[in-house]
Amino acid sequence: MDNDEEEEEDESEMEDKFLPNKEKKTTRRKTTQPTKKQLKAHEKAERDKKADEDRADAEAIRHNIFNIVPPTGL
Repeated sequence: MDNDEEEEEDESEMEDKFLPNKEKKTTRRKTTQPTKKQLKAHEKAERDKKADEDRADAEAIRHNIFNIVPPTGL
């Protein structure tokens, strides 16, 4: 009798493991600070954005200097 009861308990435990709606405990990181890797990525993105803006400004200045159109109609 004891063996039958143990087998039934084992089967119910096995079924519980494979149920899709079974709530499983998960560990979650509870920090609010970004990781070092995230910080580095953010800093790199900021540098790249600033470099792109500076490059665009320099290109606009170069365009204005070398493509000056003389005023007409005076």
